[in-house]
Amino acid sequence: MIPHLSIATDVEGLKQLPEVIFELEIPQIMSVMSALVFSIMIGLAAAWNKSKMITEVLEEFQAIVLYCFQSDHSGSSLLYCPDLLQSGI
Repeated sequence: MIPHLSIATDVEGLKQLPEVIFELEIPQIMSVMSALVFSIMIGLAAAWNKSKMITEVLEEFQAIVLYCFQSDHSGSSLLYCPDLLQSGI
C-alpha cells in the first residue's frame, strides 16, 4: 500500500521496547466533556462581555502554544521548550 515502507513480518526483525524508568500518574482535574464545555463558556463570556483581561490571557496562552508547536522551532515540543521564558513570550 505504501511504497518503500518495510514492515518486519517476523518477530526477529522487531525491536524490543525499553523498560519503563519511571511512571508519572497525574489525575485529571475534570472530564473531557467538562473541559470542553468550560472552554466554550470562557470563550463566549470573554467575547460577550468584551473582557480585556480574559481575552489577553487567552491570546497569551494561544501564543505560547503556537510558539511551542512551530515546525521551525528547532524541533522542540511542548515538553521541551526551555527558551520560552527567556524569549519574553
